[in-house]
Amino acid sequence: MPSKFASNPTIAALVQSTRAAETEYKQTQEKIDELLNPHDAVKRLHQLIGESHDPAFIKAAQTQIAALSGPGAEDAKNRGRSIAFRAFEPVKAAANALLLKASEIAIESLNAAIEAEAEFFARHGLPYEKTSLSRNAENVLVEVARRRSAVNAVGQGYSIPRLSSGFLEFFTA
Repeated sequence: MPSKFASNPTIAALVQSTRAAETEYKQTQEKIDELLNPHDAVKRLHQLIGESHDPAFIKAAQTQIAALSGPGAEDAKNRGRSIAFRAFEPVKAAANALLLKASEIAIESLNAAIEAEAEFFARHGLPYEKTSLSRNAENVLVEVARRRSAVNAVGQGYSIPRLSSGFLEFFTA
C-alpha cells in the first residue's frame, strides 16, 4: 500500500509541502537553539573562551554566558519553546493534510479489497473471509491513524515538537 501512496501525485505534492514546512521549522529551531539549550551554549562558549586569543571575543562570550546563565535565561527558554511550538504549526497542518489524503486512499483500497474478496468467494460458492489483501489494507489504515494520532499529540508535552524519524518515508517508499 505505501507504494500506492508514492505513486499518487497528490500524496507526492503533500509530501513536498510537509518537507518544505519541516525545513523552515528546522531553520527557526536553529535560530533559537541557544534559548532552548542554554546549558549546552554556555558549555560551548566556555570551550571557545579556552581556545581564543582575542580579548574582544572573550569579553563578548563572557557577556553571553552571563545572559544565558542569568535570571532571564529561564524566561528566554520558555519564550524559545513558545516560538518553537508556533513555528511547528505549519508542519502539523501539512502533515495532517497528507494523512487525510493517505486515509482516503487507504479506505478506498480497503473497500476495493473487501469487494474483490467477496466477489471471489461468492463466485466459488464459499463464505466470505478476509485475505492478506484486506488485512494488509487494514494494517495500512491503522498505521495512518497511528501517525495522525502521533502528529496531533506533538506539542502537547513539554519537549520541542518534531515529526518522528521516517515519517515522510512511509509515504514515499
